[in-house]
Amino acid sequence: MTGGLPRIHADFGLGPRALRDIEKGNASGRFQVDSPLVALSAVGGSLLGLLQLKSSAKSEQSGPGTDEEMA
Repeated sequence: MTGGLPRIHADFGLGPRALRDIEKGNASGRFQVDSPLVALSAVGGSLLGLLQLKSSAKSEQSGPGTDEEMA
């Protein structure tokens, strides 16, 4: 995983689509956020953190139960 953080707010890839979905959800009342960009950062950062955790867990431990712990 390289270059993850700058890609969250890139003008290409999934970032613009995720921001659009956050804005639509906010406008429809499905959830409420004060700043869609901050929400995108929170969601993107959480996702990158989870991917890093899962990647490091696989390299450190490949025994039974690893996938269940990450689910």
